[in-house]
Amino acid sequence: CFRIGVKLESWLNTYQPPLSAGGNAGVSAEVQEGIFSNVHTMTVGSGDALHRMLAFEKEHALMRTKCSDENVWLRYKAVLEDNQMHDLCKAVLQMHSELMLIGNSLLSNLQHLKVEQESRVASMY
Repeated sequence: CFRIGVKLESWLNTYQPPLSAGGNAGVSAEVQEGIFSNVHTMTVGSGDALHRMLAFEKEHALMRTKCSDENVWLRYKAVLEDNQMHDLCKAVLQMHSELMLIGNSLLSNLQHLKVEQESRVASMY
């Protein structure tokens, strides 16, 4: 989702002036801000989720080297994996809702988003 968000932000910035700066005359400034903010929120949220997953991996490696008793490690590992799975499920649901918001805002305003060059649409993918 992070890569999708970065690509969508880049695509939205191909409008002159870019949507993030109030770009397309066919769409009101509030709608433009809403579209860009939904995409930006997804990008930031997925970046944060990636950082949390890396922190869990770091904690896993650190605690594995610190725990000398195998029974203590197995109990701690189970709790750590449960926490990691909970955070992962939360991140996936959040990304799903962000994608739905982006899709809804783009589809609601698709007729107003006019592209001057067809190559810009292809660059989105």
